[in-house]
Amino acid sequence: VQGIRGHGNRVFAVKWHDQDHNLLLSGGWDRTVRVWDMRVPESVKTIFGPYICGHSLDVRGNTVLAGTCTSEEQCNLYDLRSCNRLRILPLPIPDADIFSCEFVSNMPECAAISGSKGLACVMDTTTGHIVGEEKCATSAFCCSPHGGHHGTMVAFGCAGGYISCLAAQTKNPPFLT
Repeated sequence: VQGIRGHGNRVFAVKWHDQDHNLLLSGGWDRTVRVWDMRVPESVKTIFGPYICGHSLDVRGNTVLAGTCTSEEQCNLYDLRSCNRLRILPLPIPDADIFSCEFVSNMPECAAISGSKGLACVMDTTTGHIVGEEKCATSAFCCSPHGGHHGTMVAFGCAGGYISCLAAQTKNPPFLT
């Protein structure tokens, strides 16, 4: 399928479903996340709300993670089946714009999140606790988590031309107990 039109403005993020290889999600400036079934020539579902300005869209099972470039309700979880919002994630920098967010492969409950004002963290999406945070001096425009047997490393691409990395623990970090 090529050249399917469905968004009303620029598209900044696309993400294949992690289990159903016929499903693709897309999001951008039109404040929608579209769900596409590659067997159908139009979107099959729409999530309304997220103003996506970077690679801030991910999906795991029936949970969609979407970050927005707005000063309120910037990072949200949605139910893929109903398209309803499940929860707003509390950020350590409350008014930061989200530029990138992604579920962490070996930490199923966690997401790496980056954005303006130095936002660079890994959050437990079920509790809202920060399990790893990097103090970036400038905006972090992208993030890439990498899971291993003993933990997770997350790289953040930041303004000023530098990369910052942090380690996030996978089992009950001592500062959360």
